[in-house]
Amino acid sequence: MLSYNKLLKIWTQELQGFNTALISLELKSQEIDGLRQQVLQSNQQLLNSSLLNGDLDISKVDFKKIEQQMNNIQMDMLKLASMMIPNSKNTASSEQS
Repeated sequence: MLSYNKLLKIWTQELQGFNTALISLELKSQEIDGLRQQVLQSNQQLLNSSLLNGDLDISKVDFKKIEQQMNNIQMDMLKLASMMIPNSKNTASSEQS
């Protein structure tokens, strides 16, 4: 079983990698870029949290808020991915034209 500190380190590395990937995307749609910005903002809030920076007083951690932020990130990631993946019907009809 992984220790708490090891899990936090892995989680932080994953979030930082995700931040880097989002920043490197060159998105054209304003809606997609807006979602990307929301995900970046939520991700940065988590990276700056006391939970990930060792300033942790367990009695003061709002786990519900952290869970909500993670859920928001996941939902925005799914929305972003669905907008970036070409719709198979649109792709097929444009190839026939």
